[in-house]
Parts: sequence; structure tokens; C-alpha cells
Amino acid sequence: MSCSWGKFQIMGEAFSACGKRSAREFVLAMCVSEREHLTALVGFCNTNIKAALVAKNWKAIASGYNGPDYRKNNYDTNIAAFYQEFKDAAKAK
Repeated sequence: MSCSWGKFQIMGEAFSACGKRSAREFVLAMCVSEREHLTALVGFCNTNIKAALVAKNWKAIASGYNGPDYRKNNYDTNIAAFYQEFKDAAKAK
């Protein structure tokens, strides 16, 4: 439960938010495929940070996903910058 798993590095302690009954079930799913990684991420987001995602509240997203020390790595400002970059690219098409 104290390890990060999968492509999106979700903590094992978040197994229930990812739709799994136990940390063991979560870890086993992370060993199956990248599809399981994405399924876990979607479950985590829907459970833990959905409102923040809808509101584009970068600080709440970073805190909910990376924990209270998100500021040390500027996760909130990085997420905001990536969002703007993809938004601008979509407009350019």
C-alpha cells in the first residue's frame, strides 16, 4: 500500500478508489496491462479529484493526486501549463 504502481504511479493505499477490493487485487491488476493502469487512473480521478478536474482547480488536482507536498515539485503549475499547451494546440488545428 505504500508503493506507487502502474504507468500513472498511483499509491497502493488508493486501491478502493481504483475499484479494487484490496491492495493485492490492485497490484495484480497493475501487472496485467496498461489498460488496467488507465482503468485505475480513471477510477482514482472519478473518486478523488473529479470536482477539481471539472473546476480546473490545479492546486486541488495536484494535492489530491500527489499529496500535500505537491508544491515542492510545482505539480500545480506544471498541470496548468500542460493544460494550456494542449488547449492552444487544439485551437491551432
